[in-house]
Amino acid sequence: MNIKWKEQHYNNSCASACLAMLLSHREIDKQDTDVIKETEMQYLIQLDQNSDSYKAGVLVQGNRYFNLMLNQYGLKLNEYKYSDWDGYITKVNSLLNTSTPFMTGINPKYLRSQPSINSRDGSHAIVVYDKIDSHYMCLDPDLNLSRDIEYKFEDVQNKVRHGLPYEQFLLAVTRRNAGNPLIIGYLEYTDIKSDEKLLIISESIIAIESYLSIAQKKLDNLRLVDNIPSSDEFYDFIMTIIKPIALDLNTAISISDDEVNNTAILAELEIFKKYVLKVQDAIKKRTITNWQDSKDKLVHEISRIQNRILRHLNDRFNELNPSCAAGLCKES
Repeated sequence: MNIKWKEQHYNNSCASACLAMLLSHREIDKQDTDVIKETEMQYLIQLDQNSDSYKAGVLVQGNRYFNLMLNQYGLKLNEYKYSDWDGYITKVNSLLNTSTPFMTGINPKYLRSQPSINSRDGSHAIVVYDKIDSHYMCLDPDLNLSRDIEYKFEDVQNKVRHGLPYEQFLLAVTRRNAGNPLIIGYLEYTDIKSDEKLLIISESIIAIESYLSIAQKKLDNLRLVDNIPSSDEFYDFIMTIIKPIALDLNTAISISDDEVNNTAILAELEIFKKYVLKVQDAIKKRTITNWQDSKDKLVHEISRIQNRILRHLNDRFNELNPSCAAGLCKES
């Protein structure tokens, strides 16, 4: 096997770990932490204007972002999206016939021949590296391994290496949310250097500038039951507005090397997360006596963290472009 297994060290860093595996096939030794740092995920924020939802940090993925790192090594990530199984499996077989490993999204519960009823759903990145006797050979960076242990492949290979027969592979790959494409990502050599870093960070600045207004609109639209928001709807608010900043961006910032400047922002993000979870708990227990007052305090916290993230992004933008020629520099 001319590819090395790489461990997923953080929640949601499966794609970064898979990219590290693909790099090992090119004899470049990296971990998911290196991918996160070198892709500058600590400055990446996306706004989906169709759903008014955010992605940030380790969940901002795709070839455009990963190529910020890959181009330094003369590589690029080719990404193909298919809506039909036939197109997808044709590309899969073509890549494996040329010994080209790739990463793809699967439902992890189907990695086992008889998944338990408690197996988790959702999309998870794995690497497919070979086809042996009609079995698709896969490497999983996680499968519920402890985040606190540094594993050796020989000790966990029976848990993280899988040979999936065609029908099981079909189930694993196609059990996705409705409308999501089937995605394949693989590496190729290139002599093109990405010059998008400034543009991508400026897009992050624009995305976070809408954070308060979008959060407030979502809060205003929460369905109230006895003058308190529905617990399910507030959970959706957390997942689309709070988690991307308080967890996914937080993770990326904590991994970066700028420990001196990041200590304060990480502390503020932790306070932000704890406050929102406190509100969520009060909603669950129905102990809030004045929702309007609670909402106003929550909006204040969101505004505070928005301003802090803006300073974080603008500091990096100004480092990359001291002249601020694009006119996007902000006062800290």
